[in-house]
Amino acid sequence: MNSSLAEDLLRAGLVQFGLLGEDEPVRLRLDLLPSYPDLLRRCAVAAAAILTEVACDRLICLPEAAAFGVAVSLETGIPLVYSSGSGAPPTLDLVGAYDVSHPAVLLALAHDHHEPHFEALAQAAGQVGLVVTQRLSLIDQGGNGEPAVLRLDQMVDEYVHKGLLPPEQARSVLAWITRLRRG
Repeated sequence: MNSSLAEDLLRAGLVQFGLLGEDEPVRLRLDLLPSYPDLLRRCAVAAAAILTEVACDRLICLPEAAAFGVAVSLETGIPLVYSSGSGAPPTLDLVGAYDVSHPAVLLALAHDHHEPHFEALAQAAGQVGLVVTQRLSLIDQGGNGEPAVLRLDQMVDEYVHKGLLPPEQARSVLAWITRLRRG
């Protein structure tokens, strides 16, 4: 795990702990990542390192991951296709240069295995001929085993080890992650 990247995400306030929302002990504010260009670049570099072992001709992402997608695209030279979020049919919603049979990697900021928007984007990509071969998240929240730059459970362990998160709070977060895995 890239511990300095995980630590910097915490220090920037992009990873927050506490009693948040619907009994969620952690909040990821990765939508703010473009406000930290050096951190965004480092995230893209880490994602690009993972992508060197993946055969893909296109990257595809949801609107909220567009900045991350652009950064990864610039780092790798792989063209990006993104959803405009319009809800229109895929031929009108997907923005970018693509045609049939391009293997694509679906990029996300954070992912757990119950993310319906992720599945809908994969289906839309398939409808226009893109072949989603893999997913890649910046942070895997649910520990589902798919490729990710960082895994939340490992980040929590690292934060405790460095004294950045109290062990009691870490146990709460890890229990929440376990519930996510079970669905």
